[in-house]
Amino acid sequence: MKKTNLILAFLLFFATVTYAQTRAGWIDYKMDNRISVKVPVQPKTINEVTQYAQSKDSAVYVLTLVDMKVSAGLDSAQLSAMGGQQEFADGLKNGMSGSMPGYTLGDFKIGKWKNFTSYSMEGENPSQKIKLQSFMVLVGSKLYGISLMLHNGKTTPDKDFFFQSLTLH
Repeated sequence: MKKTNLILAFLLFFATVTYAQTRAGWIDYKMDNRISVKVPVQPKTINEVTQYAQSKDSAVYVLTLVDMKVSAGLDSAQLSAMGGQQEFADGLKNGMSGSMPGYTLGDFKIGKWKNFTSYSMEGENPSQKIKLQSFMVLVGSKLYGISLMLHNGKTTPDKDFFFQSLTLH
């Protein structure tokens, strides 16, 4: 019995140390006063709505924050009514496709995250050998997006941690 308990304690300790090591140095990055997400390094700005953080294993973590009232004239009430409709999700897909030449985007799957409408999608850029996974959520009049880009069929043990670290304040 003592031997079994010792083995279980060792395995628990090993799993805890391994988990901590893969997340060492990650920062809690506030996208704004409502949403934060953990990233491996301080993000760099691409444009007024997009930032990215690249990890040592070459995974690229992309953060997007779009104020739909400013960009599309849609307030939170309109977005609440439209957000769960497939036509709206298809419009988001078309908008993203237009700004991402060379990428093939999969269908947007509509869901819920903390009672807010959310979207998940996978895509790829075959010529650059990039795989893309995205999660987006409508909160008020803002669309928050977090994406992971992996090159040449690589994987990262931090994928699930990244997507699960999205936090509502």
